[in-house]
Amino acid sequence: MADQAQAIHAIQQLAAQDPEIQKLQAQAQFKSVIHGHTDRCWEKCNLGKEATQSSLSGRAKSCLDNCVRNFFTCEGTVNEVMQKMTSGNK
Repeated sequence: MADQAQAIHAIQQLAAQDPEIQKLQAQAQFKSVIHGHTDRCWEKCNLGKEATQSSLSGRAKSCLDNCVRNFFTCEGTVNEVMQKMTSGNK
């Protein structure tokens, strides 16, 4: 069991040094965030019924637009705050 833990730790250290793996991990994390937000907007806008139709209603489009816009606004604000915190300009 200790050997397996050591092997996993060694692989994680190598992965942390490989720019290609870091890039893939960042892409996977981004996709995970987008997928989670898509699920939240889907539920919030109650799109289960509309998914069987060929196009979305005006109400559904408006709801999705607002949900996505709010997500990006919030994400931008969080990023700004994090940048200020990491640069020491709190």
